[in-house]
This record gives sequence, structure tokens and C-alpha cells, in this order.
Amino acid sequence: MVNLRRLVTGLALAATFAAFAGVRAGTVILKNGDHITGAITRVGAAHVIVKTMYAGVLSIPIADIKTLSSNTPVVLAPAKAPAHMATLAPAPSGSGWTVTPVNMPVPPMPKPPAKAPEPVSWFGPNWENELDLGALDAAGNSNSTQFTGALNLHYHFKPDEVNISLTGGYGMTNDVQSLGFFQTDEIWRRALDEFKPKWAKKLFLFAENSNRYDAILGISIRSNNSIGPGYYIFDNKKVELDVRGGPGYTYERYFHGQTVSYINATAGLHFRYQIDNRTQFTQTMQYITSMENAYNYQASATSAISFDLPEVARGFGLRASFTDNYDNTAGELGRKRNDTLIIGSMFYKF
Repeated sequence: MVNLRRLVTGLALAATFAAFAGVRAGTVILKNGDHITGAITRVGAAHVIVKTMYAGVLSIPIADIKTLSSNTPVVLAPAKAPAHMATLAPAPSGSGWTVTPVNMPVPPMPKPPAKAPEPVSWFGPNWENELDLGALDAAGNSNSTQFTGALNLHYHFKPDEVNISLTGGYGMTNDVQSLGFFQTDEIWRRALDEFKPKWAKKLFLFAENSNRYDAILGISIRSNNSIGPGYYIFDNKKVELDVRGGPGYTYERYFHGQTVSYINATAGLHFRYQIDNRTQFTQTMQYITSMENAYNYQASATSAISFDLPEVARGFGLRASFTDNYDNTAGELGRKRNDTLIIGSMFYKF
């Protein structure tokens, strides 16, 4: 008797292997030495189209390619000849490639997927700005009302990038204030495009400033400033991931009058993944510690998923986010060290 579970498992593994093998059916070697693996689908007069598992569909200029190979037929579309199918292999000289025609019909050009309309920023083509508003009202055994809001301004014109964020929240639970903060964050990045090696082009310099007022923790102002280098691990339309770190300076003043200042060390991470043309996941993390006292440190992380709803209004969407702030010195003030905040909000891009 056939074991149905084993049969289904075997078919699933076979399908997964076939899909993986199909994506890795071709190799493109660039003149700078980089290797790109994936399914080569089309070789045109000026560009080669490659579908990869890690960066989606890439269009690579032929002028940047040293050689390429594909053990599955691809579409060859020269400028002055009809398109046809062929397999490709590196030329014996190591530069260029040989073509073996295959008697197969040329598939029709796929239609590009419909994209949700992108709002044009009021500030100009290099700006992407957003306004978030969220609220919570609960009644019963516990009466709680909370309001949150954020304004994010993003300017990107290579090699410079600037992010400015203003975030605030206010809440009352059983007639006692349970939430009250206002925070600003500004970060400037400058990509080092003038460097020749490709790995060096992913380097950037940054300067960052953040300021926070927190009525619950009794913080009148906490200002963190840092500068240093960073590195773009991924930087494309599908995936962004960068890390940064460097020295800085922290100044704190509390409601009871105490002030604290120290030289700090900062490490940060930014991640963005475009799930589809309307859904996006982001993750930001930051760690700040005193260079004089390792006990004095702060850590924060925010995860968010947003969903564009152009059917409702252009630039409109919904977002759910989770923020975790940890302050190791809060215990000295009689407060809990860990604060979390879950927010559901509407946003508008402008």
C-alpha cells in the first residue's frame, strides 16, 4: 500500500528542488568579477534579464557583462534580427559567450504587473513623506484612551539621504496618565559613490540625533547624538538592509533636576522588505551604551507592516507596529526597564 504521507512529502520536496534548480539555471559573470545566479529569461540588444531568488528580477546592461551561461533555453532578441530560443555557454576565451539555437517557439513578452498609483510628494520628486494617526479607546473594567501620531519626512537624492521623524503619544488609564512622550529622530547618510571597488560603494557616512521627552519615566530631555560609518548590505527596490555604528554623546535631564551626560557608542540597523507592490515590512533597531559605565545602556526596536489602500484614497493605507524600548537605568527611578507599545494606525503619503 502506498504511504500517502511519504508520497505527498516526496512530491513537495521534488517541486521545491525543481523550483530552486530552475532559478539557478544560469550564471552571469560581470566584468568586475561578481557572479549572479538565477534564471536568465531574455538576452536583448542592450540588457540581460535575470530572475534571482534573493533580489527578484534584475536588468543587467550587456556592457557590464564578461560572460554568461544558461543550460535552459532563453530568448535571444537582437536589435536587427527576429527573436529566437537558444542555450548559452561561456566562450573559450573566457570573454563573451557562444549560442546554440534551440527549435522552440518564442514565448510572448509578459505584461508588467499593474502597480498601485504612487503619490507625488508635495515637496518634490526626491521626497517620500508620511503622516500617521492612531487611537485606542477601551471601556469596562479598565477605561483607557490613547492617541499616537507620527510625521516622517524622507529625502533621497544620491548620494545623500535624510530621514526626519517626529513621534508622539498620549494616554490615560483609569484617570491616570499611562502614556506621554514626544520624540524626534534625524539621520543623514551619504553614500561613498566616489570609491571604485564595488564593496566600497556600499559604504556610507552617517550623523544621527534623537531627542525624547517622557512623562512616565520623568525624562525632561534625553538627547543622543552619534556619527560614524555604515554599510549597505542590500540596497534595491525589493530589499534594503544597512548597519551603522560609531561614537557619540548623550545628555539627559530629569524632572527632579538631575542631569547626566556621557560619551556613548551607538550601533543601529535598518531593514525594509517590499512584500508586494502594496505591502511593506520594516525593522529598525538601535543600541546605545555609555563608554564610561557599561551598566548605562538603552536599546530600542520597532517592527511594522504597512498596507497601501489606493482604492480608498491615493496615498492612504494602514499600519500595525510593535515598539520595544529598554532602559537599563530606569530601575534606579523606580520604573520598569522595559516598555512596549503596539499601535494600529492610518497613514497618508504626501
